[in-house]
Amino acid sequence: MLEAIKAHPDEFEQIVVLVKELRWGAKELTDEYVEKADLSRPIILAEIAPDRADFDEGFLSSEWEIRGYTMIDGNHRLEKAKRTGVTELPAYLVRMEQHIPFMFGNFERYVDYWNSKLIEREDDAKRSSRL
Repeated sequence: MLEAIKAHPDEFEQIVVLVKELRWGAKELTDEYVEKADLSRPIILAEIAPDRADFDEGFLSSEWEIRGYTMIDGNHRLEKAKRTGVTELPAYLVRMEQHIPFMFGNFERYVDYWNSKLIEREDDAKRSSRL
């Protein structure tokens, strides 16, 4: 997906989002990676559950969640923004129609991407436990 966005940035809506409207799922991030995070690089919000507002109204905290978007790339950038007082981040919105081909047409690459995120999280947790 990152390659597709880099190759065709005009096909993906680029916006600015408020940091306070985003939440991240990573429990432990290492300070080293957070410090290296490039806040000028857009995070990615993908429309994963377009009907989310219909069934999850009480849990939703931001316009992006209500619209069914989930941050799928940018945990370290978001954490750095929070730590340094940055209030806005650039983001790409990946609509459902744009996201689905990555799940099916490029399924192996999609799985590899998510596996790399899990490995990164495990590595972050191991480094944190050694500190």
